[in-house]
Amino acid sequence: LDRARLVHAAEAVGAARGAFALTLAHLRQRVQFGRAIASFQAIKHRMADLFVRINAAAALVGGAAAAFDAGEEALAAAEARAAWALAREVLALAGAEAIQFHGGLGLTWEHPAQLFHKRGLALAHVLGTAEAEAEALGTALARGALPAIPPAPAGDAFRARVAAWLGASLAGRFAPLRHRGGAGDGDALPDLRKDWERCLAAGGWTGLGLPRAAGGQGLSVADQVAFHEEYARAGGPGRLGHIGEGLLAPTLLAFGSPDQQARHLPGILAGTTFWAQGYSEPGAGSDLAAVATRARRSPDTGDWLVTGQKVWTSLAHVADWIFVLARAVPGSTGREGLIFLLLPLAQPGVTVRPIRQLGGGAEFNEVFFDDARAAAGDALGGPGEGWRVAMALLGFERGISTLGQQMGFARELAEIAAVARAEGTEARLAPRLGRAWAGLRAMRHGALATLAAATAGPAGPELLGYKYEWSVWHRALGELALAAMGPGAALQAREPVRARLQAMALFARADTIYGGTSEIQLNLIAERALGMPREPRGEGR
Repeated sequence: LDRARLVHAAEAVGAARGAFALTLAHLRQRVQFGRAIASFQAIKHRMADLFVRINAAAALVGGAAAAFDAGEEALAAAEARAAWALAREVLALAGAEAIQFHGGLGLTWEHPAQLFHKRGLALAHVLGTAEAEAEALGTALARGALPAIPPAPAGDAFRARVAAWLGASLAGRFAPLRHRGGAGDGDALPDLRKDWERCLAAGGWTGLGLPRAAGGQGLSVADQVAFHEEYARAGGPGRLGHIGEGLLAPTLLAFGSPDQQARHLPGILAGTTFWAQGYSEPGAGSDLAAVATRARRSPDTGDWLVTGQKVWTSLAHVADWIFVLARAVPGSTGREGLIFLLLPLAQPGVTVRPIRQLGGGAEFNEVFFDDARAAAGDALGGPGEGWRVAMALLGFERGISTLGQQMGFARELAEIAAVARAEGTEARLAPRLGRAWAGLRAMRHGALATLAAATAGPAGPELLGYKYEWSVWHRALGELALAAMGPGAALQAREPVRARLQAMALFARADTIYGGTSEIQLNLIAERALGMPREPRGEGR
């Protein structure tokens, strides 16, 4: 029966893709109000969301099939049920949207849109309903029969070495760091976490994917995945060095000069120099090309003098340096005329002010520059090349560390299931718990498939959907955490696990905002992955 569920799920995903392709082709050629209806934002957002849902269901089908092949029967059976639940729902949505977007044409007997819709209806109750599957998974999760965090694979010597080192190191003075520094807790224990970064470096656990010639470890993708997963499993704290190590270091290798690499990489990889990202501004959030911060050359030294303001700058109050996207060509607009600069924060002309969020934390900051100085040799590229460098850096953000992020999500889900069991809310919340588990497993298999594709060559368009997928999922997880606590969620918790979940739930409201709002992400998916045209300027409807 489990294998039958998986086969039906594969059929449903294929049918959903068929309905999607049929609909996308129609939207591109159908003209209304003088332009293709594929250019309307309301339609683009719904198609992009459907694209992400179909890819998630497909990833889960592939993951469950691989688990069956590997003989992991218990996990494969659970993933097959989860895949069947997701696939049925996505086919029902794809069939319904096909009819809606084809208009009256989709309702006719002659048009194939009605066949996809009927197939979804016919499969809705085969081998149980999607709601029943989700409830069964959630019940098993709440009772401990289905682990939120899968056990580590047996026989992996590297993984065992990582786990042993973390177990021994996250003890003594570093023991308070376990499970700290996550969502809503990013400004916790900064001095101790800086010491932890130096401990990681001394143990050889920084720069995992960077080449050895640059001071990195040169690890394979599989070993990097193993490290990030075991780090999260051990409760490793949020990484203060992530912006420097995960974002700037690969950008320096791609665009920096040998001198820039020699000056900046050692401090990053030793855990002694910490970086902040100076992108967003009050008038340039998701619209990054609207940055107004200015950079001009000093007539005396040739250094760059930076004036302006950055905002929502993570951990700037504990950072040593910041990389800044600024406008270096007077009169330039949009993506033109930008420059990517590196500058120290401890200098005259720089003011950092923490911003306290709704959960009480203050990991974000606003940073003011008043002729702050970036050395002439600390520009990555010249004026006009800043946009290319900035976009490449954002591409590194969707790397292997996402698997570690998902392990952190899994720990949160496990804690939520335990709280629901303790509060007696697990029966009411079982379907939501099951859907959360299914979504988490789909993200894992999707990330692994994307990493494999990126290793073999350019990643496919599925990569564009990951930020939207995880942020929407995690925001819903925060809502689930509060629901699991029952009425007590309205009171500030003192017990550590519940307090951590409350902080996560409040901070998760920002997941669909920072790093690009969901609305902007949906536009990017529609235009770059699906080839849907941009909405003409001044004609939004």
